[in-house]
Amino acid sequence: MSLSPDVINGPAVIAQPMRMVDGSRMLLRLLSRMIGVCLLLAAFGLWLAPEASNFQEILLFKLALSICAALAGIGFLQSSGTPSAPEVQIDSLKREIRVVRKEGALHTRVLQRCGFDDLSRVERGGAHLRFWDAKGGFLAEVTLADSRAMESVLDQMRRATRRV
Repeated sequence: MSLSPDVINGPAVIAQPMRMVDGSRMLLRLLSRMIGVCLLLAAFGLWLAPEASNFQEILLFKLALSICAALAGIGFLQSSGTPSAPEVQIDSLKREIRVVRKEGALHTRVLQRCGFDDLSRVERGGAHLRFWDAKGGFLAEVTLADSRAMESVLDQMRRATRRV
C-alpha cells in the first residue's frame, strides 16, 4: 500500500441505473400524478361549471377551495417525479462500496454500504463487476471501462479480504 492515492485519468466508471425488482414505486408515482391532475382539473372546474353560481357569499369559498386544490395538485405532481438513479461509489481508502443517491446539488444520501471484507460474493464478467452484500443480497453492478481501474479495484479487494 502506498501513501499516495490511486488516481485514474478519464471516466472509468460508466453510470448504470440500479435494477428495480418490482414496480410498486412506479405505481405509487403514477397514482400520485393522477391525483395531482384530478385536483388541478377540479380547481379550474369550479369556475367553469355551468351551474356555478356567482353569489358573493360563495365566491370567497370557491376561491379558497380552488387555491387549496391547485396547490395540493401541484404538490402531488412535484412529489411524483422520478428519483435520480443511485450511484455506486468504490472507496479504496475506506475499503467499502457505497450506493448513494444525490438529493439536490450538495447533499447525497447513502442507501447502502458494505465493506470489502463483508462482501459475500464478487463476480467479474468482462468489464462488469457484480457485488453481493454480507446477507447474500445483490448490492450493485459496476462497469469499469479502464482495465487499470479494474485491476486496481480487484487488487484493493484482494488486500482487504486477506486474513493475517
